[in-house]
Amino acid sequence: MKVIILSIALFTAVSLSAQDATGTKYNADGSVHSTCVIEGDHVWVTEYYTDGSIKEKGSYYRTLPDGPWERYDASGDLVVRGYFRQGRRDGRWQFFKTTDGGQMELYYETGVMVSGERYNAGGEVVEKR
Repeated sequence: MKVIILSIALFTAVSLSAQDATGTKYNADGSVHSTCVIEGDHVWVTEYYTDGSIKEKGSYYRTLPDGPWERYDASGDLVVRGYFRQGRRDGRWQFFKTTDGGQMELYYETGVMVSGERYNAGGEVVEKR
């Protein structure tokens, strides 16, 4: 997340000279580290693993995370999916591949967790909050 915020700061400089722009940040080995698309006050950022697969993608509105967010593991499997509204988690957040092989769903309202369920590898509910 820190890297993405730094990328936004870097790419925000591009937006000063143009309202809509795109940008790419590279690793020392020349591989793509992250890309961004700026459209007005919205910035869509995608961060990559060194092999080129997607690590994380999400959007910002006026520097705050806002909109859908996804994170992938190095194998390309989806690990987390959720939604930000004005910098806070909002709605359903899904966590795949937990330590016990199951999943977890947490529900947020303006950044505060209001409920959640954890499932085992067989899909059975093993914990509720």
